[in-house]
Amino acid sequence: MAERGPSPFIDRILCCADLYQHPLVLAVLGESWHPGGLALTRILAKEIKLSKEDHLLDVASGRGASALMLAQVFKCRVTGIDTSIEALEQARKDAHCYRLENLVTFTQGDVNSLPFPSSSFSSVLCECATALFSDRQSALREIARVLRPGGYLALSDVTFCPEALPSPIDSPLARALCIPLGMGPEAYIQRIGEAGLIVQEKMDYSGSVAQLLDKVESLLGVGRLATIVGKLDREPLRQIENALYCARQLLQQGDLGYWAFIARKP
Repeated sequence: MAERGPSPFIDRILCCADLYQHPLVLAVLGESWHPGGLALTRILAKEIKLSKEDHLLDVASGRGASALMLAQVFKCRVTGIDTSIEALEQARKDAHCYRLENLVTFTQGDVNSLPFPSSSFSSVLCECATALFSDRQSALREIARVLRPGGYLALSDVTFCPEALPSPIDSPLARALCIPLGMGPEAYIQRIGEAGLIVQEKMDYSGSVAQLLDKVESLLGVGRLATIVGKLDREPLRQIENALYCARQLLQQGDLGYWAFIARKP
């Protein structure tokens, strides 16, 4: 595998909070920043039998798209937590706009030290985020701590075979998809188990990655991304094109995917 050279553009947005506010990433992923979008979020909510009696914690909630949708559809209480002040401000504005302030609250905090008492939530949602946590295992232990006994975790994330990862995949888009920092589905199951939760179901949604790649290629085709990148510099566009090509190859080889896991606290 070729050694990766430094990229000043990538270095400027390595932080997860900064990355997801970058205009390039927002143009590609929109308000829902994970493969499968809100449709997959609803599927996960049904898998954990979410209802109006529940209080769900949305870890790495971003601008609140999932949290607001779940509160609106399932009438449950939702608390979103994220590190980005800018994302949280937008989420609170949207909660006010949709008149969901009585059901949804947003808090700034670190998943490695969640600011909630133990057994605070009946369920936890974490979408396409664990690969970007500074300490993934510590974060999973914190999630398990704040879950009530019998409570559910719905977790989805990018998976890949690390040895298959080529250097051209290192780009803002790839990092937004958690590709360089992910691991295989069996490793996720092991990590979740080590945190004290029992994985009851694993689901392969790798097709959603192909759909997201199609969306990016479509945007490139109409020049929308090119226009945005042109305001910055040309290097990010080249990186995205390389990342798309490599991601397609990894997906076809079965080395890149997107999986969801349903786990329960004993």
